[in-house]
Amino acid sequence: MRMRRLRFGAGCVAAIVMAASPSARAQDYPTKPVTFITPAAAGNSPDVVTRVIADRLTQIWKQQIVVLNRPGAGGLIAAHRLCLISTNEFDRRVVALLGTLGSLSLYRGELPNKVYNTKTAEKVNYGNKPGEIGFSALDLGRLLIWLRILREYYPEHGNAADRVVMRWNFCHVVDACGIRSQCLTGVIRRSTAPDETCVIRSCAGARKS
Repeated sequence: MRMRRLRFGAGCVAAIVMAASPSARAQDYPTKPVTFITPAAAGNSPDVVTRVIADRLTQIWKQQIVVLNRPGAGGLIAAHRLCLISTNEFDRRVVALLGTLGSLSLYRGELPNKVYNTKTAEKVNYGNKPGEIGFSALDLGRLLIWLRILREYYPEHGNAADRVVMRWNFCHVVDACGIRSQCLTGVIRRSTAPDETCVIRSCAGARKS
């Protein structure tokens, strides 16, 4: 499957470059630098493919091509910047998206579950059956990145984006220094004391014991 996807991607690049060759376009286009907007973060596969195309078209068109990464909000930011959707439509979709994220049932009441039903927004397992299967640190990181991007480019949605994250409880995910619990070799346990939010024994402490 991976090889097929790579071959398909290579075919798309070749088709676009061939279509942009001098024999297939007007000789006076473009007459100024071109900007490509990609909804992918820098370094992701779509970003790499976009930059490969941009480099080739720069040689063909003899014009500078600037690639701008505008990830976030499920591609909504890129769509808005490209004028594919109006500002009103963008705002409507963002409000609906943040509203859904802000009302999701959380894994153990702490963090977003790995999988949700796309119709009901309820927690499910990999078989799309009701249940919870844990959280993904990688997915949380991606979500936090695009929420931050949304907040920076559209501050009018900043408070709603903050409310999404403020519902989460990172106590059993990171220690006081911000280190991911998965990276620790010490013991992580829930505290039963009402005045303690969490008890984490780091790997350094584990070595001393």
